[in-house]
Amino acid sequence: MRSGVLFLVTLLSACSLAKFDRFPGVRSNEIPDKFQGYYKQIVSEKLLDKEDSTGLRIGNIWWEIVKPSGTTRTYMGDSVILSQYKGQYFISVTNSYVKYWYVFVAEPDENGAITSRPIVANGRKFPLRKYLERLHVNDSAIIYKMNEEQLLKYYVKVVRKHPGIKIKKVSE
Repeated sequence: MRSGVLFLVTLLSACSLAKFDRFPGVRSNEIPDKFQGYYKQIVSEKLLDKEDSTGLRIGNIWWEIVKPSGTTRTYMGDSVILSQYKGQYFISVTNSYVKYWYVFVAEPDENGAITSRPIVANGRKFPLRKYLERLHVNDSAIIYKMNEEQLLKYYVKVVRKHPGIKIKKVSE
């Protein structure tokens, strides 16, 4: 799964994923009960001509991608962190080659679904630079200084308006 997460980050970085100097909020040592279970992605009928057989099983300190070809399990650790700030959950990802964090918001709903949205740098009307300070670094990357209050404002005004990736709990 770590390679799967890194692939996702690489793919999404083409969509201007923001890079941060640290992860937001307080790190969780365990995944909350409300997130644990077996999930399937909710996909529009227009985009999918047959049922997707891939699933996501989330445990207390791990998650696994379940495919007909096999299952890949990943444990929370130093490169993938679940954190929380003011009731909002964040999944932050880094790797040994990148010393900065990519941040995704994970938002559960009352129906057992979770919507995940990446924090992107360029909103149409409100770019991230209007909310967060940019750090000066030696390489050519643009890095934002983490400020949870401003990040939440940006999320509500810009990011939350996009559909994101939605998964629905199908069993415990």
